[in-house]
Order: sequence, then structure tokens, then C-alpha cells
Amino acid sequence: MQMKNHNSVLITSVLLVGLLLISTTALYADDTRGPIGACCIGQDQCLYLEEDECLMLEGFWLGEDSNCDDCGTEDYGACCIKSYSNITCLMTTPEICYTQLGKWIVFNGYDTDCQEGGCIPDCGDVDFSGHVNILDVIFLLDYRYKCSIAPFMAETADVDGSGYINILDVIYLIVSLYRDGPDPICPGLQPTRGDYQLITTTRDCK
Repeated sequence: MQMKNHNSVLITSVLLVGLLLISTTALYADDTRGPIGACCIGQDQCLYLEEDECLMLEGFWLGEDSNCDDCGTEDYGACCIKSYSNITCLMTTPEICYTQLGKWIVFNGYDTDCQEGGCIPDCGDVDFSGHVNILDVIFLLDYRYKCSIAPFMAETADVDGSGYINILDVIYLIVSLYRDGPDPICPGLQPTRGDYQLITTTRDCK
């Protein structure tokens, strides 16, 4: 009987040690965390977090290996990063913004905010400058007929709402700006237009 109790205690001890080793291994096996940096939250709080964690708390992430002492000493704004069809908005400084990876990176100004749609341009703001003017007309002409860079969001160029980007959009924008014509439409920027589809044609660029 004593031998059975001894074996039972031994087996229980081995199981407990095994469970402890498994849990410890699982705890330290998750080494997939991203870079840690200072996350400035509000006026007087700072935590060392990953960038995604910081954004979830609506904080300002100062970058990898940054220091909480820098919170409150920098100016921030909406940093817009476009990678193919995805647009990401980060609240950060222009210096950190332009170190990000993406096809199109724009620091949208110190007074902009990701929470207020800081990365959604106005209809007709083809060059994503924050204003609709003659520079957008030139940008649109260069894009459509001189194979220059594409707009930050192609939907901003369909100012007549036809579903195509062509010379009619250029004329429409000129008339709107300088002949008291109707405002640009851009149905692709309207969240209620789920039925809208922008048709973009392939240009013969060499």
C-alpha cells in the first residue's frame, strides 16, 4: 500500500513538473512581438508598447527604441501610407512618417487627425495636397496622358462620377474651379455608394 502511494505521488510530481515546463515554454515561445517604443497617451501618460498596441489606445507612437521623455516635445499629424489597395494612418512626426514603407507616403499636416478621416482626400484633390486647385488639373493630365505617378486615391480623380478617368474629368474640374461649374462628385469617396465601381484603363507607358 505504501509503495502504491509512493508511486502515485511520484507520478503526480512528474505530471506537475511537465505541466510547469509546458506552460513556461509556451510563455516564452511567443517571441513574435514587434519593436517597442514610447507611446504618448493624452497629456501626461506614456507606455512602452508596440505600434499597433499604441494605436489601439489612440496614442502617438514615437518609433522603435524611443523614449517617454520625448512625449510632449514633438508635433504630430496624420501620416498616410498606401500599399497597393490598403491605406494606413499613423499619428506620428513627419520624420518618422517618411521612414515608413509604402508606395505613397504623405504627412498630411500637424493639425490633422487619423480619427477624423485624415487620410481621405477631398474629391478633386488628386495630388493630395489638402487643396483642390490648378495643380490637381496638371497632376491629372500628367497621370492620364504622360504616365506620371498615380493619384493617392484614384477615386479622387473621377470628378464627374462617370466611373472612368479621362479628359472629361479634366474639363469638369476646370469648369468647376474657374467657370462656377458644379462641384466635383467622386462617388467612390462616398461610403453610401457601395454599388459604385471605378474602371481604370491600362495606359501604354514606356
